[in-house]
Amino acid sequence: PLPWLRRATPVLLVIAFLLCLAAFVPGLGRPVLGARRWIFLFGQSFEPLELAKLSLVLYLASILAKKQERIDDPFNSLIPPLLVVLAFAGVIYLQKDFSTAVFLLVIALCMFLMAQVRLLYFILLALLFLPLGGLLLFTQAYRVERLLAFFNPLADPAGSGYQMIAARSALSSGGLWGRGLGRGVKSLGVLPEAHSDFIFAVIGEEAGFLGVLFVLFLFLLFAWRGYAVAYRAQDAFTAFLAFGLTTAIFLQALLNFAVV
Repeated sequence: PLPWLRRATPVLLVIAFLLCLAAFVPGLGRPVLGARRWIFLFGQSFEPLELAKLSLVLYLASILAKKQERIDDPFNSLIPPLLVVLAFAGVIYLQKDFSTAVFLLVIALCMFLMAQVRLLYFILLALLFLPLGGLLLFTQAYRVERLLAFFNPLADPAGSGYQMIAARSALSSGGLWGRGLGRGVKSLGVLPEAHSDFIFAVIGEEAGFLGVLFVLFLFLLFAWRGYAVAYRAQDAFTAFLAFGLTTAIFLQALLNFAVV
């Protein structure tokens, strides 16, 4: 029930933040490929930032609905939730997950836009975050290498460009119809992270161009239904929640498609 979920939001938010911090605790979290994003317990792993995404959308939906009458007062309605989002983004950035930290900020800005926050505040936030994001992007060599590899993977085919070349090879080898579900070969070792970040390349190889279009159509259908729920909602909390959750899932899917 949504009223119960709304009451539980502060607790979920605190738990999500503590779990994100727990990734830095020796014994609970350990580095994987240079990042500390996971908690390991009883032979299983969990990525707290996934709970953070859900909790933040719940929190923003609740606070924006509560402060709708004072939405033009930035010190009352905009700055408090922005500080919460920045706290999460900061911890996730320290986990070596720059893209998810930026993603949380984008989701928050989308929800502020949905809440009809004044355009002036968006311009001020952009003037603050764009230079900061650029500075953080270029402070780590591996981020610069990834960026360059995205535009020209052939410049370093055995290094930073390898992943992009392997993904493109998987996509193109699927042709129109694909090799058949479960019959892809690139995911057996040629394509790193095939089960997560580059699952879309596997879909392209096994289901082909038509399969890729079908998956994209399903996400578009999901977005249409989710935004329809938000549009028809009878109260502000439900509208913000449906909009935020739909945007978080749909935008992340589109970004994943775009990278692959």
